[in-house]
Amino acid sequence: MTQIFVLNSAYGLMTAVAAMDAGALPASSSGRILVAVNAAIIPEAGDGIVDAPHLAALRSRFDRVIDLNELLAPERPPHWRVTVGEAPVLERLLRQAWGIGDHAVELFLQSPQVAPSRVFIDVFMGAPVSIVGDGLMTYSPIRNRWPHTVAGRVVGVVYADTVPGVEPLLFAGATRAPVGVMAFGAVVDEVARATLDPAIDELADVPRPALVLGQYLSALKLVSAEEERRMQRDMIDRALAWEPETIVFKPHPSAAPALIDDLDAHAAERGVAFRSFRGDAPAEVLALREAAASDRADQLARVHLARADTALWVARTVLGETAAVFGAGGSASEGLRAARARTVVAEAVETTLAEAAHALGPLPLVADEAHARRVADLQIYLRQHHGERDVARIGADVATGAGAW
Repeated sequence: MTQIFVLNSAYGLMTAVAAMDAGALPASSSGRILVAVNAAIIPEAGDGIVDAPHLAALRSRFDRVIDLNELLAPERPPHWRVTVGEAPVLERLLRQAWGIGDHAVELFLQSPQVAPSRVFIDVFMGAPVSIVGDGLMTYSPIRNRWPHTVAGRVVGVVYADTVPGVEPLLFAGATRAPVGVMAFGAVVDEVARATLDPAIDELADVPRPALVLGQYLSALKLVSAEEERRMQRDMIDRALAWEPETIVFKPHPSAAPALIDDLDAHAAERGVAFRSFRGDAPAEVLALREAAASDRADQLARVHLARADTALWVARTVLGETAAVFGAGGSASEGLRAARARTVVAEAVETTLAEAAHALGPLPLVADEAHARRVADLQIYLRQHHGERDVARIGADVATGAGAW
């Protein structure tokens, strides 16, 4: 079965990839296709998920990546419509162009109530549909009434389980595929490491920031523009409870620029500095960077990280030196050096496992299958080292005068 993912945001892409990595989604026997959508009002103003450099590793998880904006140009994906007569013709064309052939198709859709996801439901008639969570909106029912012939095809809801214990109301009755916090966080970390965004770097010295995230509710006709401005001003007022010196506001990519025109003045009235973040980095990456740089960051967590980092740095240094010696012609007489290297690496792994356990607690071992599997694999690797017996052999060699320091 070919899996087609129609996604329009970094959050949706990170959710889908985390689900794939964690095994929350079934493997595809005939490939996974990412249909990337840039639904911004002014798509030319920034990178979409199809060309953002920091999302390249996530795109590589798919067998084929389609830029829907490029395919439909000059039509914009949110305006795409097909008639009943056009749908079967378009299905045949897409199957041929994307190499799907006669394989069954399963759809994974973000924002299923609007185009272009809604179009894919009509084009691939009868294909089962799974919804890819769109943040907090996943926890509420869908805002449009769907006919049973369409709603009955929804078989699953894939979502980042950011509020453990709270189950989304979206399509009640469909199978839930929650993605654990650790699995989702691992993908966010991966994106954060790949993010080179000058707009984030400019915030490095911002004193005591509070991050406020905008939406685009007025663009969706759920509230008026003035109501949304009032809600944003209220969010700033609520953020003042944390006594920040600066409000960092990240508007939604699909929001009209005019929505934040008066927020600077409102923050000034409240006696707090205001910065608008216009970079392409996902809000989750921005929050992660700001939290890590904050004076209130968890110092104990940094201690655990530093211990693991130091142990791994030492192991890498020792392995590099050992490889250089053997590469230059070292022989069996260098057995003591190899034994020392094995011991250093084994101790580095032991330290990393211990520090991770102390820092993360037991939850990831029972709630995050990918994390638990990695821990189990490392434990098996460690059992190949004979612990104290191998160390005792090193001590015996040193006692006889071998391996001078």
